[in-house]
Amino acid sequence: MRKDGMLVLYTGRSYLLHPEQTQRARDFLRARGAVVGSGPLRLSALLRLSPPVVAPRNAPPPAGDRSSGLLLRSLMQQQVRVIREELGLLRSACVVTRAKQRLAQPEAKADAPLPQAMPPALLRRFKMVGVAFERPPASYAELLSGIQACGRPKQIAVAERKLGKVDLSSAPKPGKVKSLLAALARASEDAWTQCAQAHGGEQARAFRQTAFIQGSTIGEQGVCFPLVVKWLASQRSWPNEAEAFFRDIETEGGRDEVMELAVNSYVWRSVDAIADYFAVYGLSPRGHSESPGFKIALERDGLYNIGIRPAQGVGHALAARVDHAARTFRFFDPNSGEYALPSAEALAGFAQDYLALAYPALDKGSDVMRLE
Repeated sequence: MRKDGMLVLYTGRSYLLHPEQTQRARDFLRARGAVVGSGPLRLSALLRLSPPVVAPRNAPPPAGDRSSGLLLRSLMQQQVRVIREELGLLRSACVVTRAKQRLAQPEAKADAPLPQAMPPALLRRFKMVGVAFERPPASYAELLSGIQACGRPKQIAVAERKLGKVDLSSAPKPGKVKSLLAALARASEDAWTQCAQAHGGEQARAFRQTAFIQGSTIGEQGVCFPLVVKWLASQRSWPNEAEAFFRDIETEGGRDEVMELAVNSYVWRSVDAIADYFAVYGLSPRGHSESPGFKIALERDGLYNIGIRPAQGVGHALAARVDHAARTFRFFDPNSGEYALPSAEALAGFAQDYLALAYPALDKGSDVMRLE
């Protein structure tokens, strides 16, 4: 039992049970004569528990008894086995899909100039970082002039530095423009808010994993994936409490949980540990997809574990939640926070614009696993 009274299920690794699960687990154990205290209950003790008192045939079954039994037995037996099998199949499918995509990809070409008119998507993203053009810029000179006209000193300095060695009379090239957009977004104080508002949403909560790590040697290389895993589990545990995840990771137990996930992910590289963790919360994979760039399909209900990657090097993990019945469409990036959008279409549009602004170098592919 944690200091805050929450029960922890330990099956080789520890997993926090959320409040409803904790109460059901307590009821299940007490009905069988177990004393739930601060000390651990070992498997041998659990196996010796007496059966619960059988109610008369004409009486309804005790409330919660059947679901409590499923909680303690299924999580340790059926769910772990099934999720491992499904993850194995999905990993195999992932390898085959990626191989086919690489065979179908044409040879990389040099960064060619943009078409005569700058694409609407790029103009929209410039507006998100505070730069609006009277007409689409046809040269770097017009591009720089429009940025200077925005009147933002930090962004002007960034643009002048980025374009300092460029032939200003030449037509803008996509790679250079995307790099410039990302630099302008980093120099802006409201780029992510403007991006969300452009799709009818809002930044619900600002968050940075660097502040969460606080110099910990365990997470010194970043804990984006453990935070995403924890966020996904929290959406299942507390579906109607937007702040529950952020409150929990500020507690000692919640922080330890994230750091244990970091050890399992980065030190032991244990896929089974992550599968076990998801299984505890009743989550299992229901689909896997890959796509080039940031075109991520988010129309179906579920929780989405999203990975984006560069051509070489380390990628980044993000998450999303789609629940049409609850009218909940959320996006989480450990580097900036949580965003609320009004629809699945708006969520997908926001994700594409946001990722293009925040991570232009990680656009070589997106891996998406949908969980339910």
